[in-house]
Amino acid sequence: MPEFEFKCNDCGAISTFNKREDADSCLRCGSKRLSRVFSVPHIVKGRSEAGEKTLCCGRDSRPDSCPPGGCCHA
Repeated sequence: MPEFEFKCNDCGAISTFNKREDADSCLRCGSKRLSRVFSVPHIVKGRSEAGEKTLCCGRDSRPDSCPPGGCCHA
């Protein structure tokens, strides 16, 4: 779920909201003067079950053709 960060122009607090339309006032001081803060998105590659470790290609172990720090495409 995306998160939207806004900085209060009065007190300087950064508030995080799950929906952009919920950002109507500062969570610290209640001011309506907010500015959108653009932050780096959090990206997760691949999926795994709880406790299961897999690579981005869905394998449990890295094949010899996979470069260190890279994703295998075999």
